[in-house]
Amino acid sequence: MRRTRLVALVCLPLVTACAYHNVIHNAQRLFDVGEEYRQGGRDSLSRAQFTEVVRKTGEAYRARPESEWACDALVLLGRSQLRLGDLRAARAAFERAGRTEGSCEARRDLEVYFAAVALEMGDRGRALERLNAALDGDLSDRAAAEAHLLRGGIFLERSLVEHGWWDLDRAADIAPGLRTVAGLTALRWSVVQGDREGGRRAMQRLFSHREAGTRTDSIVALTAEARHAWSAAEAAELLDDVEDAAWERAARGRVSLRRAALLHEAGDTASARQQAERVASGLGLTAADARILLASWRFARAFDLQQLAQVRAVL
Repeated sequence: MRRTRLVALVCLPLVTACAYHNVIHNAQRLFDVGEEYRQGGRDSLSRAQFTEVVRKTGEAYRARPESEWACDALVLLGRSQLRLGDLRAARAAFERAGRTEGSCEARRDLEVYFAAVALEMGDRGRALERLNAALDGDLSDRAAAEAHLLRGGIFLERSLVEHGWWDLDRAADIAPGLRTVAGLTALRWSVVQGDREGGRRAMQRLFSHREAGTRTDSIVALTAEARHAWSAAEAAELLDDVEDAAWERAARGRVSLRRAALLHEAGDTASARQQAERVASGLGLTAADARILLASWRFARAFDLQQLAQVRAVL
């Protein structure tokens, strides 16, 4: 009996540590899935993942705040809170992680996450200082890619175009999963800054990445901003090569219809009709939307019953 108790006393800490480690490992996997959802524009799913990570890591840390894995738990907790927009809680978690004792691989990346919090809070100067300091140090690939992505956006916002593009390219090189986010960042700031050439360059990058086809809502929204800031014709020009994009057909069709609508608004009705007819010749919901768009244009020009019959034929 005594021997059994002794074995139990010796093994209990080991079992508890293993359980703690498993919680962090599983939470990291949930976080990674959340990042994939976020990069793919699936915000509700990503929030659900990050919320679950906050629950798991928070419970693990509160149960054993002195554990050797406490730092890892706090960093993961803070990163998830950052993604959820709980900035003060994220900063507090990072600060606690920095005060933990013992070795912690995640601690070396804290400067990047502090910078991300500062950026979200609107302190771009402080964020840039911390990103520069972090990139001068020894970062994990994950944190280095995020640092380059964040700094690239700051540089583009400040019209430091070549610096910004260099950072975005570096982020995509380190973490190919960030290629679409980097392209959208470049497109966004190109539109804001009135950089037509930069906008076309960013869109070509997006066309070349198959995974960017999952972000057509973001691309359409940014072309709407380009239409407002520039003109319908210039916004349509951004999408000139959409039919050659390395995307699935439905994604190409959705953005092609956006280009058709912009061309029509710009007065190039012949090109708009041709674009919409190519989409309408296919199958599925996008083709149906194209036929409705063509019908609406014909209806707007209809003056007699014979022309209205042509509208019905399209539908």
